[in-house]
Amino acid sequence: MRSVLLLMLFLLASLSLGQHKAQANEAISSYQVPGVDLPSVGDKANKKERNKKSSRKISQQQAAQKVKNRYGGKVLKVQSSKVNGQAGYKVKLLKKDGHIISVLVDGSSGKIKGN
Repeated sequence: MRSVLLLMLFLLASLSLGQHKAQANEAISSYQVPGVDLPSVGDKANKKERNKKSSRKISQQQAAQKVKNRYGGKVLKVQSSKVNGQAGYKVKLLKKDGHIISVLVDGSSGKIKGN
């Protein structure tokens, strides 16, 4: 019973926060300065994420498969990473001999950069 009440309180708080964000966006969009575009709340983060995605031409799954094909073994983890200043992936692999290696994969070319 107590956990149900806590869940309901959490959901109400979440809804309230969502309404505040919508109100902030509405307030910003209603205040116009001639010649100036004001961003809505969260635009900067969204733009950053779009830029990351657009610079990657291969997916996490493709990066993992490339590394697995090259070295064999089992993929333990794939995470977004910078490779030579560009978007890419870091793939952690458990080789058949028991060694764990980390390999960088360029997100645009798909080239494996090292271990």
